[in-house]
Amino acid sequence: MKLFEVLALSTACFVHTALADFATGSWPAPADLSSNSSLIHKAFVNITETLQEYILDESFGNVNSSAPELISGISNLTFSLGAFSFHDAAASKVLQYHYTAAEIATAGNGTTSVDADSIYRVASVTKVLTVLSGLINLSPTDWDRPLDDIFPILSSYQEAHPGGPFAVNWTAVTPRNLAAQISGVPRDGFPSLNELELLDALGQVDTTAMGLPPYNASDPLQNPPCLSYLIGNSSSSTGSAGGAAGNVQMCPADPYFESDANRPPSFNPWTSPGYANNGFSLLGLALANLTNTSFPDLVQKSVFGPLNMTSSNILTPPKSEWNRSVIAASSSPTTYFDIDAGVFAASGAASMTQNDMARLGEGILKSALLPMAETRRWLKPVSFTGRLQYAVGAPWEIHRYTLPNNKVVDLYTKSGDSGAYSAFLVLLPDYDLGFSLLSASSTLKLRFEVLAAIADVVAYTLVPAVDAQAAAEAMANFAGTYVSGNSSLTLIVNQTSTAPTTLGGLPGPGLVISNWTSNGMDVLTSQFTTYTGPRPYRLVPSVPLPASRPSFRLLTKVDEPSAQLPISDKLFSGPGFLSSDWVAVDALTYGGIGTTLFQFDVGSDGKATAVSPVAFRETLLKVKLL
Repeated sequence: MKLFEVLALSTACFVHTALADFATGSWPAPADLSSNSSLIHKAFVNITETLQEYILDESFGNVNSSAPELISGISNLTFSLGAFSFHDAAASKVLQYHYTAAEIATAGNGTTSVDADSIYRVASVTKVLTVLSGLINLSPTDWDRPLDDIFPILSSYQEAHPGGPFAVNWTAVTPRNLAAQISGVPRDGFPSLNELELLDALGQVDTTAMGLPPYNASDPLQNPPCLSYLIGNSSSSTGSAGGAAGNVQMCPADPYFESDANRPPSFNPWTSPGYANNGFSLLGLALANLTNTSFPDLVQKSVFGPLNMTSSNILTPPKSEWNRSVIAASSSPTTYFDIDAGVFAASGAASMTQNDMARLGEGILKSALLPMAETRRWLKPVSFTGRLQYAVGAPWEIHRYTLPNNKVVDLYTKSGDSGAYSAFLVLLPDYDLGFSLLSASSTLKLRFEVLAAIADVVAYTLVPAVDAQAAAEAMANFAGTYVSGNSSLTLIVNQTSTAPTTLGGLPGPGLVISNWTSNGMDVLTSQFTTYTGPRPYRLVPSVPLPASRPSFRLLTKVDEPSAQLPISDKLFSGPGFLSSDWVAVDALTYGGIGTTLFQFDVGSDGKATAVSPVAFRETLLKVKLL
């Protein structure tokens, strides 16, 4: 058998009956979120009506609620919800909802009615600002510098104070793995975030009653420099993740490093993701060191200023802005709001409004601060967790959502929870949009859980509507018949996991090729199918820019959606590997161009005027809409 015949047959076997789509959207991103006719707008109205019903039912104790599942405690949570889009600037103004609970409505400090310009603490959403500032300012060499090269005090203290079972290998810890939460450093900064140890040292908790050994002042791990510092300032109370209580004297940088130096790691670096507020404290200190700029000034210069986030702060907002700040009540009226986070600033000290959250989300999606390739790199997983539906980025918490049509959508999120505040930032890169949630309550013990339940209501209603709106726009903009001489191509839209039997069935959404002739030859009944795979074929976006000439790739029939493959499916010999579209992309070329590449000519109104099956060297003009 000749070599080219072997290659052709291998290719045909490889691409036959693909089992997974590319990791892109099934459609171009939707342009209309805010008009009354938009399916996204209608879904958002549905979301707000559902939330209002939850609040009213709980507030008035309705037992015969029509709401499917009440969210216990929602009426005690002040919160703001908003969506935003790369392509629809009006979305962030139209798609928003605010609710003011009694605690804020009667607060003695700050606003008594929240809106899009109300200032909330955002807790660990700050970590997004930390990484973004690093991406803007650090060189690749800086990202991979050992932390003990940046801060020699880590190694010198570790050598001078040996003890404990084993210690962090600071030579293997870098800004890069700190940002991705896979450095293995201990979770929280010692000891100001570990209240049990501090209270034990102060004699306020009897840890021996828990079976723990008595406090030993001569043990460097039990009496590190930070603890000595805080005991010396024991008139202050302890803080919480991402910040401390008002007027607290935080541990300075050098004692903080020394207190971390010889503690055992959670994992070896680059082993398993492990959430670490401590890691972001260290990352923020590293950014300040490497840029010779204080962390608050660095974020202001790199992010807040360029994105016009005029209501955002790392330090406590100035008193002139407290009248529109959400200040949850406590034993001290400003305990949770008026904080000096010190070394913990990069982990969770920021405050923002909903309008500024939208500016941040849009800025990321538009690559306003980074080259587009760098943004795309940033919005990708770094590691996996033990769950198939959950991966980790820098600092993204990536949830894998499966649509009713079996398409997997990745939600790049960052949550935050600290003091009296909880927050979510959620990006959907496949659709160039996202949403945010900000909340406050000092009385609701399960504040974060309530906000997470609200986030579920938003996601499970909004994401399918986003996909449906994108499909509807694809129908209006791309579906139809394209002709040139004796060549023609007809595209229809399939939104579900099934397609007309006349097309052979198609578990997967996309622009379906219902008819295709080239130079008088019916491509769909030709030997083309021998090499490309079984019909029907559909087109999905691959390279969306430039917007005037977006590119699509042809996908073949999907016999069984990857989201529904049994766990017992064979790893290496099964179709999940051998027939994956990502493996076979561009495997069949003609004249150096993949036969699956299609490029459209698109007008300023977003509607396609022509299509080029590029390897076929012809351009077909749209003559009929569907």
